[in-house]
Amino acid sequence: MISPAGQPDRATRPEKTDGSARGSWGRIGRHVVVAAQTGFSGGVVVEDYAVIGGQVGIGDKARIESRAVLGSGCGILSSKIVRSGQTVWGTPARPLKEHLEQLANLARLPEMRRELADFKRRLLHLEGEAGPRTAQRS
Repeated sequence: MISPAGQPDRATRPEKTDGSARGSWGRIGRHVVVAAQTGFSGGVVVEDYAVIGGQVGIGDKARIESRAVLGSGCGILSSKIVRSGQTVWGTPARPLKEHLEQLANLARLPEMRRELADFKRRLLHLEGEAGPRTAQRS
């Protein structure tokens, strides 16, 4: 809040002198990069040297440890901990390698669907050639 004199209101001004920001909503450490349109819910803790891409949403009581990287557009669920040095992407946020594998698999779905339809046709053809099955005696 800005006072009528144009100075930050004492109730919202961070009291720390080490370069970090602290409020009732949580804490953001030193040398943190935050891109545009990022939302922080209550009680979020972002440790030093974290990098947060644009349009990231961070849920209540989440913790972003030192040197973590949050890719643009990712969603951090409430109470989630992103470990130090980890790079996450997607919604819900998951390790970058896992996110990229899921994107690659998603791109292959049309081809996989065609293959499945082909296998079904071949199976029906093979079953047709075998004729009706007889009941087996025990």
